[in-house]
Formats: sequence, structure tokens, C-alpha cells
Amino acid sequence: MMMRKVPSTIATRVDVDDAVLAADGPDTSKLTPALRLLLVRVVEEAVTNALRHGHASRLAVHLTASDDALRIVFEDDGLGLPEPTPTLNGLGVLGDRLREHGGSLTLGPGLPVGARLEATLPL
Repeated sequence: MMMRKVPSTIATRVDVDDAVLAADGPDTSKLTPALRLLLVRVVEEAVTNALRHGHASRLAVHLTASDDALRIVFEDDGLGLPEPTPTLNGLGVLGDRLREHGGSLTLGPGLPVGARLEATLPL
């Protein structure tokens, strides 16, 4: 739903693995509403940063799940990360919240350009 708010001039791609639906479907949810909202906020912040700071023209979100974790990988084709790596304000707070629940958040350069963010949360 949130990707529909991205300007139509920005190419977007969202891939959701079938295992995500099995892990967080209507009848089998392993995530509380609060944790689901946390993951939505991570994607929102990644989109905002890619457009505002990275001036990206392409965004991709990949959601996968295994027996033990849900993983979000967000990639863009923007300007990448400045040197030195900036202080993570919004993403820093979200990373702290993920770690409180045993998850993680990493931000690094994309390949070949842009930025790549990965967030994981145990199931």
C-alpha cells in the first residue's frame, strides 16, 4: 500500500516470498501488530531516505522468510551513502527497536550504485 504513494516517475518493485505469507498470513501470523508496524516503518524510512537524500529513480523491496526470521531487503539506485557514513537518525531508532526484539538493521552501499538496507526480525 505504501509503495502506491511513491511518485509515478519512480520505478518500484516489491517481491514477497510465499514463505512470508505462510509466516505472517491472516491465519498464521507469527508477528504481533506492533512488530508488523515496526517493519512497515522500516520500509517507509528507507523509501523516504532513498528519495529525499539519494534522489533514487528505482526502488526495490524484497521480503523473505525462513523458519526463524523475516527479512526485508531494500535497494535503490540513488547517490549512495556519503563518506563518512552519516548518523542514522530515523533508521537508527528503528534499528534499536529491531535489536530490542532480537532483530537487526544494516545499511550499506548498493551494487553497483545506491544503497542497500537489510532488516531482520526473528519469528
